[in-house]
Amino acid sequence: LFGAYLACIGVLVGLPYLLINNYIPRMWESGLNVEIALDSSIPFIPYSLIAYLSLYLYYPIFAYILTKDDQRSQGLEIIKYFLMMTWFSFFFFVVFPTEIQLRHQLHANQFVQFYQIMHFVDNPYNAWPSLHVSHSLFIILASVHLKSATREISQQTKIMLIALWLCLVISTLTTKQHYVFDAVSGALVGWGAWKLYQRNSKIG
Repeated sequence: LFGAYLACIGVLVGLPYLLINNYIPRMWESGLNVEIALDSSIPFIPYSLIAYLSLYLYYPIFAYILTKDDQRSQGLEIIKYFLMMTWFSFFFFVVFPTEIQLRHQLHANQFVQFYQIMHFVDNPYNAWPSLHVSHSLFIILASVHLKSATREISQQTKIMLIALWLCLVISTLTTKQHYVFDAVSGALVGWGAWKLYQRNSKIG
């Protein structure tokens, strides 16, 4: 199941993301501007790229937790809401393609080659709601929920996870990959998707 979950995320999340990111902006742009003064005031911090890329560690950890014997009964239901949340975001990427016009603030740094690769792969679209924020929040909430049920997580670990998540959220701004609006809307989508899962699982 571990491989199946990762393949599911790759095919149903990664592939559509890249297709939307590469082709929708070529067809049209919404012209919607969500930039505020704060976006330009936030400094570019080159090494925050490390926190930004940490998202890609969340997915295999998430898949591992969902496939543990004592979590499999909830795993399929949780991944369903994860995918629903993602495709809800894709709707906005398609209908309101918004260009992130912040990359001009980047300056020479020791991570320049990594930024060049990231910019080559990821065009400055698919702005809001930020999947970096919504995915990481949903994964943390789901993981804490599952581990709390089996008493396998301490209060200190929960605090550490919150701190790591906040670092990731801030990194979406300090790498100039997102606007503040993107991060806030991403957090709302991630939180809302998890609350929807909780409500419906109780009903079920």
